[in-house]
Amino acid sequence: MERNTYDRIRLLMERGVLEKNFGRDLLEAYRFLNMLRFREQADNIIKGKEPDNYINPEKISKQEKGLLKDAFRVVENFQEFLRHSFGSVLLE
Repeated sequence: MERNTYDRIRLLMERGVLEKNFGRDLLEAYRFLNMLRFREQADNIIKGKEPDNYINPEKISKQEKGLLKDAFRVVENFQEFLRHSFGSVLLE
């Protein structure tokens, strides 16, 4: 019944559906992806443009690109967990 993604992940951790370390990694990946998105949206607003969800890869530092790859790995692992646990129907 939770609507907030952070709360949903925390609840999955509390109920033992996700291991605590993996849940923390997933929370951090989600926070990082949102930070990139919000920063880009704020930049668009400042420039008088309509905010969207596009993240310009040219504006991401080398360090952030490494963190982005790590975040994508965590998301990929979570998708695999979902496929294994609930079937591929959820991700189609």
